Amino acid sequence: MVRSIVERPPAPGGSVMPTAKGPPSPQDRTITLRTYELMIISRGALQDEAVATNVERFTKLIGELGGSVDRVDHWGKRELAYEIEHQRDGYYTVVDFQLEGTQLSELERQLRLADEVVRHKVVQPAARVKNP
Repeated sequence: MVRSIVERPPAPGGSVMPTAKGPPSPQDRTITLRTYELMIISRGALQDEAVATNVERFTKLIGELGGSVDRVDHWGKRELAYEIEHQRDGYYTVVDFQLEGTQLSELERQLRLADEVVRHKVVQPAARVKNP
């Protein structure tokens, strides 16, 4: 799903001014938010409160980057399929969010730098269909 937002300041009378021909001004820029799904595997040695704080840190970062968090799903502590960085288990969390594509690299950079995160994966999910 793609959602577009057009930012344009209103004219002094409250109506929107028509734009003149030529290159778009910074006031008329369009922001396209794309839907993403992020899976975070936090270290298994962490306490539940530390995991929640870690996930909250990244949900706040998404908001600071101009996105919005739709859903946070904590799966809890699970055994890893194979040992990663001498870890045998980890806390799995899935975050559904919307973010401008150009801001995704900053989110991934912060995830790579976080010591609490063992692995992460960001994907664009297929469209979800709800059955009535």
